[in-house]
Amino acid sequence: MREDLTDDYFANRAVKQVVHESLFKSEKYVEFNCNRVMDGLKEFQTWLVEFTILGRERSAVHDWLAERVERAYQATPGKKKIIVHSPLTLRKLRNLAG
Repeated sequence: MREDLTDDYFANRAVKQVVHESLFKSEKYVEFNCNRVMDGLKEFQTWLVEFTILGRERSAVHDWLAERVERAYQATPGKKKIIVHSPLTLRKLRNLAG
């Protein structure tokens, strides 16, 4: 996928800043692979639209991906699923100000 990760970078920077300023303490974090399993093209296309909107207007940025997945899906015989695999990090912060 071709994601604009600007918001993620700002969020990471904000967390780092509040931890550095001792407003919050990072207590725990876990990193894992997140797999979203979809039964067919319609479910994938719905997920892709919802994933790419995220409060903004949809653009054609991921049309290339939808077309590529559709070609691969159609070319694969038999029972099939579409799996979107991505790393995910969750961090638990404790508020030190309250």
